[in-house]
Amino acid sequence: MRLSTLAAALTLPLAAAQGQVPARFTPEQIRAAVVDDIRAKVREGGGAYRLRDELTGEVLELEMEQVAMVSTEGLWRIHDPTRKVSPDARGYFACVNFHPRGGPPEKRYDIDIRVSTDGGKLAVAEVLIHRVPRLVDGKWTWEARFRKEKVEPAGGAR
Repeated sequence: MRLSTLAAALTLPLAAAQGQVPARFTPEQIRAAVVDDIRAKVREGGGAYRLRDELTGEVLELEMEQVAMVSTEGLWRIHDPTRKVSPDARGYFACVNFHPRGGPPEKRYDIDIRVSTDGGKLAVAEVLIHRVPRLVDGKWTWEARFRKEKVEPAGGAR
């Protein structure tokens, strides 16, 4: 079993057992809501998931690889300690890997998708670029993008 799959399988039951979030939605339901939203946006985007990069203004055309992790919103702090989340967070999030449409699969983007419970239903509330691909010594690596409450270039420079 892959580590990301194991983490996804364990994260929500652990949070529910600790009383952090009501065990109202299963990881499978959250994953399905995220995938359904992505598929709808791909249909709207002519075969690509289009996401505007708030830092560069570029519209990325992406293909989904996998939903790597699903968790409670409160546990987002573990995934990225710099991300501000309300202490009584009742939503969820998914970490989704994408690569550029028609581009090399190893050139990956890590996109975090926050899911809220809107009227008893799961709905995508926010989409953030967490990590972007950078070519370093001929290999694709990830560079963290968001810091604190705003999207800023890595290193905090504007």
